[in-house]
Amino acid sequence: MWNMYKSMYEQTAKELKFFRSLISSSMHESSHAIGGIGQSIRRIKKLEPLPRNIAEELEFLERNFHVLKSIHSQTSRLLTSSLSDMSTVKVVDVTEVLIALRLHDSFQTLLRQKGVTIEIDGNSKHKYASCDVKKLEHVIINIIKNSVEAYSKFGTNTKRIEIQVETCNSEVEIKISDFAGGISRDVLENVSAAFFTTKSQPDHDGLGLTVSNKLMESMGGRLSIQSENDWTTVSLYLPMHDKQI
Repeated sequence: MWNMYKSMYEQTAKELKFFRSLISSSMHESSHAIGGIGQSIRRIKKLEPLPRNIAEELEFLERNFHVLKSIHSQTSRLLTSSLSDMSTVKVVDVTEVLIALRLHDSFQTLLRQKGVTIEIDGNSKHKYASCDVKKLEHVIINIIKNSVEAYSKFGTNTKRIEIQVETCNSEVEIKISDFAGGISRDVLENVSAAFFTTKSQPDHDGLGLTVSNKLMESMGGRLSIQSENDWTTVSLYLPMHDKQI
């Protein structure tokens, strides 16, 4: 039996290595193509003043170039994460991961600039889950950035994000809540769809929650969103591990 599992693992490892090589080559080539488009746009802009119709077409092309560049970056990150080694999945204390992330310098800078505070439930100690820490951090940062941007639009004086860690059946649930005006029902129905965004482009490509969903699924978890009146809660579910580490 062990030899069978060993053979299956070795075959899977070979296939993953092949796909990594193929994807790496494809992403490298597409990166060069995107870079070439950017260089062409910059050269054309140096020819100004341009006829009005040409200037309008160039502006349209530049907007879509930034969208394409952002999609390429997100896709590359998602594909890389999806094909990562299973060895990156380990048992962690979820609350400790959250506290360490909150204390990170770049994260603190973002929160100070926007005047947002994060409160982590102090009773949420020792909730162990199986996950890839880097993937989990990526998802949490994306969700918190969405909350920070929502507060910028909502304009409330008290800007706080609450994070709770709970256990439910065989899962650990990370609940990230803000009070920045909520999400309308029609937006909520589409918010996880690829390329859907209510934000201005080219700054946003509408892939943030799509990528977050895929990253959670790749760890055996899931993501759900609830919103009522002036609050929104994003819940992240991970496989619970009952053995203390």
